[in-house]
This record gives sequence, C-alpha cells and structure tokens, in this order.
Amino acid sequence: MNNNISYSIFIFPFVFIMFTSCDGKLSRSKAEELIVTKYKLPDSQIEKLPRFYYKKSWGDRGGFLNMEQVCLPLDESRYDGSRDMLDYFLSIGLITIKDTEEHYDRCHTIHAKITVTDAGSRYVTKQSALEYEIKVCDLVFDKINGIIEEEKSNIAKTEFSIKRGNFTPFGKYYFKDEQNTDNKIINKREIFTKYDDGWRIRN
Repeated sequence: MNNNISYSIFIFPFVFIMFTSCDGKLSRSKAEELIVTKYKLPDSQIEKLPRFYYKKSWGDRGGFLNMEQVCLPLDESRYDGSRDMLDYFLSIGLITIKDTEEHYDRCHTIHAKITVTDAGSRYVTKQSALEYEIKVCDLVFDKINGIIEEEKSNIAKTEFSIKRGNFTPFGKYYFKDEQNTDNKIINKREIFTKYDDGWRIRN
C-alpha cells in the first residue's frame, strides 16, 4: 500500500510535465512577449516635416523668340496643400516660416522655409538639410484581441492592438481628435509559426 502511494507520488509530476509541455499552444502572454520584441515597444511615432515647401516659380524671357522660360516644380511638398498644418504649428510657436527665392538658369522659385523653434526642438528626434523627424506620440502595447490556431499548419493568426498616447503639440495636429478610437488604437495582425523550439513571428 505504501509502495503504491510512493510510486504514484513519484510519477505524477512527470505525467503533469509531459502533458503540459506537449500542449504547445500559443498563449497570449507569449504572443505579447514576441510582439513587444518585434515592434520594440514602447516606442515613439515619428512623422517627417519637410524644411521647404514649394510656393511658385516663373521664368525670364530670352532666347531667339524672347519667350518666357517654362519652369516646372520638382516633386516636392506644396505650401498650398500644407498651409493649414503649417499655420497651426506657427500659431502655437513650434515653427517659423520665411520665404526664400532661388535662381537657376532663367528660372526663379519661391519656397517657404520652415525652421523649428526652441519650443518645437524638444520633439525633434533627427534632422537633415531637407527635413525634420518629429515625435508625435508614444506607442505602447495594448492587448491581444484574439488567437486562431491552425494545428495542422502549425500556425497561429493573432490580432492585437497598439495604443497611441502622450500626444506632443505636433501630434495634436496629426491626431486632432485624441478621443477618436481610430486615432488612439492601431489594430494589427501577425502570423506565428510553431517550431521545435517554440513559436516565432513569421517574417
């Protein structure tokens, strides 16, 4: 009797380990761990702000027929299409705007040159001669919304969400309605593949 009890006590932990390790389903906590690693969360959402916006161009007259030079704009940001955004940033002291005129051959071009102020510079993460990279908000993992596992294929389709928060003054333009769910929540999907050593996110 005592020997049977001892044998049962001895073998039970191994039976438990065997069944739990063979289950191998993708847990929500494991999915979260892998997603956070892949997306490097928490992180910041960055938007690019060009330094120059095209306003207008014209050409001088010349040549055999004294015709006006045709001057076409380059593929660049247009001031007219960005005016609301730039006026907003200007009004709250994040940028200054100054017109600059350039001459090339017989062409003249006016750009609006953008300079980020001291107040705005705290949100600049990187800059070059042509653009600023601006932090607009924080990104954090929100939750796993669902996992559909296909055992025969050894894959798991996972839906999850990332949350925006701590909007910067720049971000409050890009996401005017901070309470709008579409602005606060980013819904995403990933496919996980089951290997002999565990689950990985498919590349």
